[in-house]
Amino acid sequence: MQKFTALAAGVAAVFVFSVAYASQPPPDFSDAAPLERLLSPEELEMEFGPASRFDRDGFENPWAERGGLVSKAHPARYDRTRDLSLMTNSPIARVERLLPDHLNEFYDLILYVSKAPEGPFAQQMFVFERDEARALELTDRWLISTGRERRERYFTTTPPGLFMLDPNRMVPAAYSAQWDGSAMPWAMFWNYSYTTRMSGYAIHGIAPRYQQYLGSRASGGCVRLPLAQAEGLFRRVQSEFRGNVPIFPFNHERGTTSRDGSVVRDENGDVQTEWGYRVLLIVDTFAG
Repeated sequence: MQKFTALAAGVAAVFVFSVAYASQPPPDFSDAAPLERLLSPEELEMEFGPASRFDRDGFENPWAERGGLVSKAHPARYDRTRDLSLMTNSPIARVERLLPDHLNEFYDLILYVSKAPEGPFAQQMFVFERDEARALELTDRWLISTGRERRERYFTTTPPGLFMLDPNRMVPAAYSAQWDGSAMPWAMFWNYSYTTRMSGYAIHGIAPRYQQYLGSRASGGCVRLPLAQAEGLFRRVQSEFRGNVPIFPFNHERGTTSRDGSVVRDENGDVQTEWGYRVLLIVDTFAG
């Protein structure tokens, strides 16, 4: 009888624990799955143009055996004075040229990415923050990896343009559905959609064993950062840059969210806003 009582008590405890555990709402990844979905040939042509335009682009396979490979994951700190002396060839001049005036008041942090395969700016992220006078100050420069720009399981491109972060898809431990569950730590997904669903593009960290490829085109389309920098940026964005941002319209001709900096306006011409992050990502093809 005592054994039966003890067994019943144990079963009851397990049941109570299971109910309590089940009552905790699981993370909602419905909008983010699949994280990197395959695009149809029609979507590829609509978004990025004829395939031949990209097949001619220079590409070095980052997974090929290379002798004497040296890690480039920790570049020297960016020399702002030297690069500003280059005037039109400086990152800050490039940002000011690409950033429409009507967006200036809404974004306190600008992430400028060059997806060029080589050159002074190539495969780098430049981080700009506004000072008290609303002027842009360069605070960090990191080596990154953008898309391989090649037809594989799908066309592994990183689209150029202006993008916002999706406040509903900030995922500390994301995994890629299309790349065999590859880890995407500290993922900040873009607020960018194709037709009726969100894209899987994100800024995220990369496992240490892959950091040797930072500085070259090596991703499936996302912007990869060193792990420590990805975590730091993720936490900083969430803690410091919440606020109202413009709504980017849906471009029905392209079938995607607009990426040219245009905004939704009301009947009086005022910019319509929504809650999000005052962070703007600019992906550029300029090599420097």
